[in-house]
Amino acid sequence: LESEARFRRLAENAPDVIFRISLPEERFEYVSPASTKLFGYNPKEFIDVNWLIDNVINPGNKNYFQTQWHDIKHGKNINGFEFSIHKKSRETRWLNQRNVLIMDDETQNPIAIEGVITDVTTRRRMDEKLLNSERDMRGILSNLQDTFFRINQFGRIIMASESVRDLLDREPFALLGTKFNDLFINHAEYDDFISALSDNNGQLVSYQVRMKRQNDDTRWVSLSMQSSEGPSGYIEGTARDVTDRLKQQEQEVHDQKMEAIGQLTSGVAHDFGNLMTIAKGNLELLNDVRSESFIENSDATELL
Repeated sequence: LESEARFRRLAENAPDVIFRISLPEERFEYVSPASTKLFGYNPKEFIDVNWLIDNVINPGNKNYFQTQWHDIKHGKNINGFEFSIHKKSRETRWLNQRNVLIMDDETQNPIAIEGVITDVTTRRRMDEKLLNSERDMRGILSNLQDTFFRINQFGRIIMASESVRDLLDREPFALLGTKFNDLFINHAEYDDFISALSDNNGQLVSYQVRMKRQNDDTRWVSLSMQSSEGPSGYIEGTARDVTDRLKQQEQEVHDQKMEAIGQLTSGVAHDFGNLMTIAKGNLELLNDVRSESFIENSDATELL
């Protein structure tokens, strides 16, 4: 009696609904007072009205509920399931129901179902918001030219956007669970990347590394990433192929060097030409002087 009284006190003060349904009649034998807040119906209404639960279940969940209930009566689903209801006030709530099938000690036939019903509306709404947020995020990422990566605390890829096909010629789903450092040309460059990320307070912008495509072709990739704090933190950010841009810059530098060499060569040739002109003029002047000197000497010889 004392243990029964203790159980009743616990049940009647619990925030969850505790119930017992007899089998095979499927009538409520006991419903805790929390039913008033959770369903809008008090325990007496559940006990007096035959299978009142059927009146509150969301019509879209009725077939699902009946299937689960059938499995429970046959001992197939005792771990629990979730369904939505309309309270007496017509407010929609999500519930989680866990059950225990009670068997007759002698016949081993089911004689009752005991269980607990918990309001999980807040959690379901949060899950829905997260799902919608993730769906929106995937929609945005699918339109990004840059590739988005998210890496967990073990260094494994847990998200890769569609554009990774263009970047590394790999399928997004095929990269899930693989190590991020395997995409680098070598692990040393990955270690340098992690060190640089740590040295810059967990944030890098336009950090250039070399990555391998499916055919082992090397691409220069610019990483803009940040890391979250804590033991369960992750690294996420974007990767952009800058190989063509670097090649163009390299070609521009080469062209500028060649232009500079050309200008230098042209300047040297021009200066050399000026020197040659001066030298030629001096030679011609010297030749004229020598010619005049020769004539004067010839005249002097004739006089003698």
